[in-house]
Amino acid sequence: MGVRRPELVLAAAIVVSLPMLYSFGTGGLGATAAVVRFAVALLVCWAGVAVIERIYDKYSNDARRAEIRRAVEQARARISDPSLLRDPGEARAHGDPRAHEDPRAHEDPLAPSSRRGEGPA
Repeated sequence: MGVRRPELVLAAAIVVSLPMLYSFGTGGLGATAAVVRFAVALLVCWAGVAVIERIYDKYSNDARRAEIRRAVEQARARISDPSLLRDPGEARAHGDPRAHEDPRAHEDPLAPSSRRGEGPA
């Protein structure tokens, strides 16, 4: 059971062990007892961070899978409904008869407009 950020575990163990520092400094707590308490704090923090990371990973993986599933469903819907395809050529390739209905598809965009008031000034 490893963790990706061991520096956070160490920082948490130090913070948990800070109250012990005063009693160690005044001589109320021996060096062996202080090291054992710090080791226990380190193990507890390691386990806590590992559990938090597992929970976070589970929910982030579930969200990522749901997003990918949604994108795949949208792509399948776009492929199964040719009218949703962006390129008229793609729609024709998929057999959509409505792909030929766009009157602007065959116009020359650089040619002056034949309609009054729509051409370049």
